[in-house]
Amino acid sequence: MPALPLTFNRDEALQSETPRVDRASALAGSASPGAASRAELTVDAVVELENGWPSATDSAPVRGPRPRQLTARALAVGLAIGAVLAAGNVYTGLKSSFIDGGALTAALLSFTFFASFKRLARMPFGPFENNVAQTAAASAAVMGFVHGLMAPMPALNLMGQATPAWALWVWGMGLALIGVVLGVLLRRKLVVEDALPFPTGTATAELIRTVHGDQGSAARRTRFLIWAAAAAAALTWFRDGRPALIPQALYLPLTVGGLSAASLTLGVATSPLMAATGMFIGLRGAASLFGGGIIAWGVVAPVAVHLGWSK
Repeated sequence: MPALPLTFNRDEALQSETPRVDRASALAGSASPGAASRAELTVDAVVELENGWPSATDSAPVRGPRPRQLTARALAVGLAIGAVLAAGNVYTGLKSSFIDGGALTAALLSFTFFASFKRLARMPFGPFENNVAQTAAASAAVMGFVHGLMAPMPALNLMGQATPAWALWVWGMGLALIGVVLGVLLRRKLVVEDALPFPTGTATAELIRTVHGDQGSAARRTRFLIWAAAAAAALTWFRDGRPALIPQALYLPLTVGGLSAASLTLGVATSPLMAATGMFIGLRGAASLFGGGIIAWGVVAPVAVHLGWSK
């Protein structure tokens, strides 16, 4: 399901009776679990984030213009980043069955883009625009999964039932429209009233607040992201391209039930993608996948071959 848009509604905030929230939760439009002070956007939080816009009870004059949120440049950059993330998610999903929404990556890259080319913009790229950009990017990034390009569509193609491109476009547009409508209808219930934690939104809000408050931190994070991407690209090139200096995998030097470890794919893949997937899912998830792989390919597969179920 596409990410919920995380823009603000000042009128809703003015009607809130919940105590003040912190800046990160207010910026993400979501709340942290177990804290009443983070349950909902309130007047004070909106006033603090909106560069001096006072509450309805304040008599002081407005100290600055309302910050820009939904702008063409934020949407353009967000959709461009989302297109790249969507293509990567199709590859990642087919290889590992995991995808990444990319909200953190999009927030960092959109800020870096406008920080690098700030002379081309009349107005500085603010945190609210960054929020819109990462929302658009994250929504686009998961659309390949929503389309069914990770499992159902490839399975139909393998069965000889090809789906025309126009049908995929219509299918995707219909799903996107349904997602937007549901997001609008459910936002107040899930985000404002029930105050569900939305950990990804909270983490993204914290990142946006950090990079807009400390450009040095953003530069360090971006450099690390670029160097990691360059290292992964180089390793993949020397594994799959020419010259092929790195093997596809390092297989165990043993046999299981008369079958070599290589034929059972028992070994360690030289894949930056798999290493990154392990970082995303954590030690517990990785250990579970490892145990399942051992049972499937080290026990079930040899038995299936000996019983004639498979070749």
